[in-house]
Amino acid sequence: MTYRSILNIINGECLCGNLDTKFTGIFVTDSRKINPGDCFIAINNGQNYINSAIELGANLIICNCDFYDNKITVFKVSDTKNILLSLANLVRTQNLNIPVIAITGSVGKTTTKELIYEILTSKYRVLKNEGNKNNRIGMSETLFSLNQNYDICVLEMGMNHSGEINELSVCALPDDVVITNVGTSHIGYLKSKRNIFKAKCEILNGMRQGTLFINGDDKYLKKIRNTKIVRVGLNRSNDLIAFNIISTQHHVYFYINYNNKRYHIKFNIPNETLIPNILIAIAVGLKYEISIEDIINRVELYKSMNHRNQIKEIKNTIIIDDCYNASFESIVGGLALLKNYNKKKIIIIGDVLELGKYSKKIHKKIGKCLMKEDMVILVGKEVKNIKGKNFIFKDDYTEVISYLDEVDINHKIIYLKGSRKMRLEEIRNYIEKRLTE
Repeated sequence: MTYRSILNIINGECLCGNLDTKFTGIFVTDSRKINPGDCFIAINNGQNYINSAIELGANLIICNCDFYDNKITVFKVSDTKNILLSLANLVRTQNLNIPVIAITGSVGKTTTKELIYEILTSKYRVLKNEGNKNNRIGMSETLFSLNQNYDICVLEMGMNHSGEINELSVCALPDDVVITNVGTSHIGYLKSKRNIFKAKCEILNGMRQGTLFINGDDKYLKKIRNTKIVRVGLNRSNDLIAFNIISTQHHVYFYINYNNKRYHIKFNIPNETLIPNILIAIAVGLKYEISIEDIINRVELYKSMNHRNQIKEIKNTIIIDDCYNASFESIVGGLALLKNYNKKKIIIIGDVLELGKYSKKIHKKIGKCLMKEDMVILVGKEVKNIKGKNFIFKDDYTEVISYLDEVDINHKIIYLKGSRKMRLEEIRNYIEKRLTE
């Protein structure tokens, strides 16, 4: 493609340069990652790093300011973030032969993405969005790297408002789609679970002729009718079923049937709520003709990601770090795994945010799930809707740390869960430091 074709797509203004130059690089939003021939897109405060990008070899600059350099080409647009999906779609349409698997859901979508990636890499070269880069910027940055060196692309798609998943799906044109579940995350913006369901289903809008993989036990997802659909779960009506489930302190065990043969699976995260996510990953692997033995091997080698069901033992104290984010459903799942431990527990729960008018009701429901016999520390404003004489209320993580200074944390199970903005990882850091001193 030429610079002229890029300019037409972004509907911008050429400030300087040759429009007939052939573009041979990739689109980059981080000036430190520029290679010769690349296009630097100056998002956020990126205009401060244009000269650095040019020094590294950028031949094309897209920015929202007046910048001139007679040695390169510069395009000006009103908002650089708004052009990301258009350019990502340009890269995608040039690589339509590479299957894209798109994943969304209220809970467990990152774990599902990572499991699918681990399974597929046993046979294929796979591109994925790193961490939770699942929004307009993160997904676009991932697609910018798509080329014929990859066999498959796995994309997580996140949202907190209606219409966002639609934009991502229409951009990425997924061949296969995964919807893990429909929960209460972001219900404050979307007003009801029915609206959350509709927003998640927007992922189908850009879907090509592939397969839809869903949690068939989910109340809303089971209503979906699609030409090609694979349902997984615990109910017998599903295509892939888990049964004979056993949880221990460190693992969850279950069986599946495939091709009239029974297979035993051991998963390193003892959280039964993740079983449908595991089953979806297995089903995706089977579609892409990976042997069931190789799939199970990859599943059993999988380790939890940072702040997601991470279990760490220090001097007979077990820390369960699940503080990356929170919803009602994920808290219920996390509290369930605590029942496998006989030690005394310190349960630290932070606010669940973005619940809007449902916040009071949902936090009260969380309170009913909490174990009254254990030390329960509730952090934030919204958790004050939880009623209980034995609960300890603190405004923020700093107050919790001060309180724990006077608490014996040895030989305990310490569980941390809350929304990202509550910064409960600071409490985890304090606990680890104290136990290792």
